[in-house]
Amino acid sequence: GRAPRIAASTVIETSLTASEESEDFFKNLGPMSLFNSANDWNAPRMVQLTRNMQGFGFAIRGNAPVLICSVDKGSPAQVAGVLCDDVVVAVNGVETLWSTHAHIVELVKQSGETVHLQLATFTRVRRSNVLPPKEPSPTHPVSTVADAMQY
Repeated sequence: GRAPRIAASTVIETSLTASEESEDFFKNLGPMSLFNSANDWNAPRMVQLTRNMQGFGFAIRGNAPVLICSVDKGSPAQVAGVLCDDVVVAVNGVETLWSTHAHIVELVKQSGETVHLQLATFTRVRRSNVLPPKEPSPTHPVSTVADAMQY
């Protein structure tokens, strides 16, 4: 004898169902405008700043994410290694990647004499248009921490 003829056959049924509980786990990284494959990042770092007579010595801009837009020479921020365009990841342990400018100002105001910032820094940008505009606008306000303390 001959072996019987066998016809190969596979039947697979698949079904995808979106759950209301499912979430975009990539969202936890932060806003796609910054946290995407076009940018490389250092691991977030923690800095502690103690206010001097002029304040903490940095200014912020933007909304979700909020970035450091200037650092005063000789200030507590400069001494601690805060850099322009650092992304503010957390203030005093409160995650701020999706926070508004006003929320971060309020968190800094509540800090008193010492603030703990968790910051992330670009190590390389592969394309040029990933940062929000540097000019103040209704969607990208700019304020210094000294200004924030006067609110």
